[in-house]
Amino acid sequence: MSIPGVMKYVRRALDLVGYDLVKRDHMRYGVDILQDVKRLANRSQHKIEICFDVGANIGQTSQQMVRAFPDATIHAFEPVTETYDRLVENVAKNQRIITYNYALGERSGSAEIEVFAQSELSSIAAQSPFITTYGERKSVESIGIKSLDDFCASKNIDNIDYLKIDTEGYDLNVLRGGTRALERGIPFVSVEFYRFESDTSGTGLSDFESLFLPLHYRCVSTYVDHIHIDKDWLIVANALFVWRPK
Repeated sequence: MSIPGVMKYVRRALDLVGYDLVKRDHMRYGVDILQDVKRLANRSQHKIEICFDVGANIGQTSQQMVRAFPDATIHAFEPVTETYDRLVENVAKNQRIITYNYALGERSGSAEIEVFAQSELSSIAAQSPFITTYGERKSVESIGIKSLDDFCASKNIDNIDYLKIDTEGYDLNVLRGGTRALERGIPFVSVEFYRFESDTSGTGLSDFESLFLPLHYRCVSTYVDHIHIDKDWLIVANALFVWRPK
């Protein structure tokens, strides 16, 4: 059987059990954010060498970044001690992932973070719409915070190629602490949002656009993970912004 014949047979078999077979290079945008960053970087001839994983949890995205960007160093930030210990354990064999046991925020200092039973929901932003609806509080922990600009200055990092932020409602604060880095230009930035319109908690896509547009960033794709129709159509989604200087 020829290769096209084999592929046709495989597609039919996968379709019967509810799967699609799609070549990554032919996948539509808005499905896999790392794949989209990789494709757009290749198209614009930009090499991804420095990635920030802000809100790294136990290293899921950091490990995906290693595979997607073979020349990149990943700086992974996770402030919750128990979660950080799992992060360190999970990425211990990969020297391209550097871990930090503190948060990034609007300014350097300290804060209290609410720790949830689902570790990925832990957040400094106590009023985040999703966690106030679904989170099961476990404890409160004192953590350290550094601003993105202070961190970059301390590590002599002049350029970031991809900044991923997923901090359960605290993403805008992280960005406000990185004004100088954003002004220098970060080719790709992804953030988490819960509504498309502006929200009092600062987690609407419009809230991010208000910050980004004056700095010459444009939203090029969104990635919706969940739609909670029983909670006033609350969504859990990410948005990809690209820097387009004048």
